[in-house]
Amino acid sequence: KTGIYKKINSGSKVSKFLFHFFTKVCIKHRKLTDSLLSLTPRYTHRNRFFEKLIAVIPWLLLLPVSSLGHILVLNKIKSKFGTKFVAGISGGGSLPPHVEEFFNGAGILLLEGYGLTESAPIVALKKQLKPVRNSIGPPLGCQFKILDGNGNILPPGNKGILHIKGDQVMLGYLKKDELTKTAIDNDGWLNSGDLAVESFDGEYKIVGREKDTIVLLGGENVEPEPIEQKLSESIYIETPVVIGQDQKSLSALIVVNMDSIKKFIKDNSLAYGTEESICVQPEIRELINDEISRLVSAGNGFKTFERIYKYKLLGSSFEVGKELSGKQDLKRHAINEIYATEIKELYN
Repeated sequence: KTGIYKKINSGSKVSKFLFHFFTKVCIKHRKLTDSLLSLTPRYTHRNRFFEKLIAVIPWLLLLPVSSLGHILVLNKIKSKFGTKFVAGISGGGSLPPHVEEFFNGAGILLLEGYGLTESAPIVALKKQLKPVRNSIGPPLGCQFKILDGNGNILPPGNKGILHIKGDQVMLGYLKKDELTKTAIDNDGWLNSGDLAVESFDGEYKIVGREKDTIVLLGGENVEPEPIEQKLSESIYIETPVVIGQDQKSLSALIVVNMDSIKKFIKDNSLAYGTEESICVQPEIRELINDEISRLVSAGNGFKTFERIYKYKLLGSSFEVGKELSGKQDLKRHAINEIYATEIKELYN
């Protein structure tokens, strides 16, 4: 998708307008089609009949425009896949919704799969004949259950830890009995470590990870703590939070050390404003950018995919019970929810 958009945006104004206009229309029409065909997941209680009733008229109105868009624009993209192409399978990291929407709108079927090394590895795959979007489909030759933190089975629509049981699940880790006991219970259920939600129709969606490991879009596993620890060496950084689950690259939310920042401003005779305005001052952003580049570098043992490419500066310290636990540990899921808008801006 990125390559397609990059090529289009380098073209004429007319071609860019036609592409973006027809792409939006075709994506919208495809979503309405999914509603009519019951291919939208129900993670909350929704009435299918009313959903279809609402979709009929917009679907009819957009049909001629969508058909024209396929003829003029999107069929050219689809033709690049050849005449024998049936479907592509996505794995290694969650399929971003915007990527799925684009290819669905273009009439190109993508099937998202899910699995673990410990499950040999695939345990779920979206059905070709019933590709419910925004899901990994139903279990494939195995059983799923979602448990809360106390081990209780959760009903559809509730987020919990995904457990898997089936013939493809490993017997255990070689010569690591204690580690095996933490991963597989006495009944053979494997704790995936992933957070998931079951739909009311039996599909599943992966919504995060129980542990802190970040899995980038390319499948790279990144442990955020060593990066955060290194960033915390800066006198200008109070609390860094590395983010990037299912994204191309890492970003960070950075709570600045306001005392050190104010001293820097004074020492350099810079204009002084509110703490909020300080976080967007070019000189302060340049300062933090230099600190990030200096600390998270190849010279300090960090790989290319462990670099921080974007960041959001925050002027207010994290609070215990909100962003921090009683032990001063980061409450990552809470931070993702509290700063959802800021995180979204980083990846737009």
